Amino acid sequence: MFDIAIETIEDVKVIKLDGELDGMGASVAQQQVQPLAKAGHRILFDVSGVTSTTSAGIRLFLVTYRYTSNSGGKLILAGLRPDLEGVLAVTGFLKSFTVCQTVQDGLQQFRSDSVIPAEPNQNPE
Repeated sequence: MFDIAIETIEDVKVIKLDGELDGMGASVAQQQVQPLAKAGHRILFDVSGVTSTTSAGIRLFLVTYRYTSNSGGKLILAGLRPDLEGVLAVTGFLKSFTVCQTVQDGLQQFRSDSVIPAEPNQNPE
């Protein structure tokens, strides 16, 4: 069984995935996530509820990352379980993602990324 829930927190699309992220689950998720990624949204996948994944699940993350990056957005994975983290590490894909322990940590990362440095004083006295 697989479930997906999407909510907006601040300006971040938080996508909570629960259950088995197999071919069917990844296909359902892709249909809902792809339009968000192509629109350049900031996306945070909460994968703490993913009990298992197949190559289709990994492909979901990679394709979403590519679309998001190409359209000026950003993707963060939060709540990686050790088995999913291990699969991503062994395949070499883990280094492609920003990974945070929790959704709150991920939101904080997005907030940190949004900090705009102050412009230098143009008229020093």
